[in-house]
Amino acid sequence: TVSASPATGYRFDRWSGDASGTTANVTITMNSDKNVVAAFKKVYILTTSVNATGTGSISPQAGIYDEGVSLTLIASPATGYRFDHWEGDASGNTTATINMTANRNVIAFFKSLTP
Repeated sequence: TVSASPATGYRFDRWSGDASGTTANVTITMNSDKNVVAAFKKVYILTTSVNATGTGSISPQAGIYDEGVSLTLIASPATGYRFDHWEGDASGNTTATINMTANRNVIAFFKSLTP
């Protein structure tokens, strides 16, 4: 049995050569010389937050994403609020697109519809 253990900041992706599959453990029958290659992908962390609890939400959610993935961030206001703007690694006052080439932190700001 061969096990793939990614370093920090990576995830196991797949086996190639004389092994296949996408699970981190693979069993090889040693009936000849074998060449087994584990492929890993660089990942980054997306952290999301809103300026005040209950004012709205962000999609997609915070999580771990493969390097180079492009994410379109959508801010959804709760009833009685409107989306105002992004801060952190996103900007503007509409949907925002970020490229996961580093860890990213985005904050959505919502404002009350009533003063």
